[in-house]
Amino acid sequence: FEEILRRRPNNPEAHLNAGLARDGIGQSAVAVRHLRRALELKGDWTRAERLLAWILATDPDDAVRNGPEAVNLATRACAKTKKAVARCLDTLAAAYAETGRFPEAEKTATEAEVAAVQAREARFAETIRARRALYAEGKPFRRPARTPSSDD
Repeated sequence: FEEILRRRPNNPEAHLNAGLARDGIGQSAVAVRHLRRALELKGDWTRAERLLAWILATDPDDAVRNGPEAVNLATRACAKTKKAVARCLDTLAAAYAETGRFPEAEKTATEAEVAAVQAREARFAETIRARRALYAEGKPFRRPARTPSSDD
């Protein structure tokens, strides 16, 4: 993706994919920059909004997290999907928890779980249920830390 971006620096899909790749190897700050650039280039992009919101809400690094921005992005993504997509709702719940809005996080996680069940995503519904238990305890969800590969 980096090679594609060298040749076509304004390719939003390449920025999104580079962001996902960087996040996958523990470079979430770089991932955030790529996802923000993808949104600058292709502003009304629900997937990019949701992915960026997820990182900003759940990253283990305090310097990367930005709860208010995550809430804004996830709210927009959920509105576009008419609050019917479990992954959007799960992201919004995590963003609410990151900002200390635990009752809203619990309620939204419940909506996400229902949407997952309706979509026949039982395993994902279980994952959401576990996160909702954290919110009930007044704790935000944090993704596990990833270690950058040694050749980066």
